[in-house]
Amino acid sequence: MSQVRQDALKSRQSLLDAAAVVLSREPAASLEAIAAEAGVGRATLHRHFRNRQHLLKVLALDAMTALDRAFLRLLPAGAAAGTALRVLFEASLPLGPRHHFLSQQWSVMEDEEVATTYRRQLDDLAGMVEAARRAGLIAPEVPTRWVVSVLDALIYAGWAAVHSGELTVAQAADLAFRTLMTGVGCSSMQGAAP
Repeated sequence: MSQVRQDALKSRQSLLDAAAVVLSREPAASLEAIAAEAGVGRATLHRHFRNRQHLLKVLALDAMTALDRAFLRLLPAGAAAGTALRVLFEASLPLGPRHHFLSQQWSVMEDEEVATTYRRQLDDLAGMVEAARRAGLIAPEVPTRWVVSVLDALIYAGWAAVHSGELTVAQAADLAFRTLMTGVGCSSMQGAAP
C-alpha cells in the first residue's frame, strides 16, 4: 500500500475517532465541530464523507466492525459459552464512545447496510445466549431476546462507569459479567417468592 493511501486511511480513521467523541458528547454536533475536534477544516471532512448522513453510516459500520474484530481477537479458540459472554464485555467496553454514539443516532439504522449488520450482530449475540443456555448458564425460562437486551444495557452501564472514571475497563467487565450471571443465571432467585 502506498504511503499516500496509508496517510489517507489514517486521516479518515482520525476523523471517525473525532466524530465518535464529539457525537457521544453532543448528538446534534455540527460537521464543523467534528472537523475542529479532528484538527482539520470542514473541506477535509468533506473529502472523506459526502455529508452528515454518510459520516454517520461510516461511523456506525466502523463501530460494528471494531466490535467484531475485538471480540474475535480476545476470544480463545474453542472457548466455552461463559467465556464468550465474558469476552463480550472485555471487547465491548473499550469501544464505549463508538457504542454510545450508536445509542444516540438511531436514524442511521434506516440505512440498509447498517441495519443488516446490526441484525447480524444481534443474531450472533442471541446465538451466544443460546449456547450459554445449553451449557446451563442461562435459566431456561428467560427469553433469549430479554437476555440480549440485558447484555446491551450492561455494556452501556459499563461504558458509562468507565467514562465517568468510576471503574476501569476490567472492573466494569467483571461487574457486568457478574450482574448477568446472578441476574439471569440458573441459580438466581431460586426459592424466592414470585
